[in-house]
Amino acid sequence: MKKLLIPSIIALLLLAVGFAYFYFFFHGPGATLMAPTASSQPGFTPFGRPPIAASTSQPGAPSNSSATSTSFGTVANGGTIPALRLLSSTPVGGYGASTTGSTTIVRWIDRGRGNVIEAREDSLGLTTISNTVLPRIYESAWNKNLTSFVGGMLETDTGIPTFVYANIVKRP
Repeated sequence: MKKLLIPSIIALLLLAVGFAYFYFFFHGPGATLMAPTASSQPGFTPFGRPPIAASTSQPGAPSNSSATSTSFGTVANGGTIPALRLLSSTPVGGYGASTTGSTTIVRWIDRGRGNVIEAREDSLGLTTISNTVLPRIYESAWNKNLTSFVGGMLETDTGIPTFVYANIVKRP
């Protein structure tokens, strides 16, 4: 009898602790679950504004689904710029993003080549904006205007981290 009593008491205590954890952290006081509405702000939007949703169904045709496509603008040849796109297929050593009055700019450091590359929200093209290479930068922190950064790089022989400060200057 004692052999079954102690394990069953331990099991009941663990069950009670699990229930209390679930209740207090998920359904207890202060935990309110709200369904998202159309007027609520979305979670993360990389360009600082909610996407523009355009219906893919024909006007007047019955719709069986609520499929939508999202785009931020149009390209010069008539195509649309996707809301989510691949900026780099190679490893990057940190990035920074800044929104001006008209567009958003994303800059990052290519880890292999060491160049600073820029992508704009209103264009599909990529621009290499630095002619000085800083290869092997594994991380970087950018200022809010994307004109300078602090980057951490590893030396090949020793593996000791070295930190550099770089300022991007526009030359005539």
